Amino acid sequence: EVFFSDVYCDRRLPAAVRSHEVLLGECLGGALAVNDFLRLAHQVGFADPRVLEVEPIAVHDPELKALLGDAAFYSITFRLFKLPGQLEELPEEDYGQAATYLGTLPGCEAEYVLDNAHSFPTGTAVRVSGNTAAMLASSWLKPHFTSAGDSSQHLGQFASAGTALSAASIAALAAASGSSGGSCCPPKPAASGSSGGSCCPPKPAASGSSGGGSCCPPKPAANGSSGGGSCCLPQSAAAAPA
Repeated sequence: EVFFSDVYCDRRLPAAVRSHEVLLGECLGGALAVNDFLRLAHQVGFADPRVLEVEPIAVHDPELKALLGDAAFYSITFRLFKLPGQLEELPEEDYGQAATYLGTLPGCEAEYVLDNAHSFPTGTAVRVSGNTAAMLASSWLKPHFTSAGDSSQHLGQFASAGTALSAASIAALAAASGSSGGSCCPPKPAASGSSGGSCCPPKPAASGSSGGGSCCPPKPAANGSSGGGSCCLPQSAAAAPA
């Protein structure tokens, strides 16, 4: 399991943007296109990337806006599970399974948020896709959930699977977040000699809020682990390999 937080763009950026000193300093010039990140994730075995948090990044400096054109930027935290042979390529499939959160994770007694589309109130059975069931039953989360059903009977595509994750669906999530953006642009190079106070660091983790009601924001930068920064990861599992 890996939490991956960074600045992303809805498109591939031209060379003039990727080499611009101020935009590089603001973590915008080096932003990876969302769809390219998703392709890379699939190539290395993360079959079903999930979004934990997404926030738009606004650019207000007129010169930079002219250079960037219509490019849209986002601060995104992805949650990635690698479970060989257990996660199917999208869309998600329905096997009639359900999962119930036991309320046993410290700080998450009332609810556990797996990602921006899946929350589990304590003691309530929630219908889940085959992929979500595998994430809960075959990861460090297993002791904190009970499950019902298995994958022996296929019922078709999971009804609430929604739109496959892509740059377009990320844009919709960012718009629905209600956030006006986390930008610290325009840059102020003359005032401090810096690039203006970088908008790179994902702000949700810094504030302790996941933006979606989660009490478990990942803090990968705090210790460099793939999951040990979560406030809901038992200490015994912090050192487990991703």
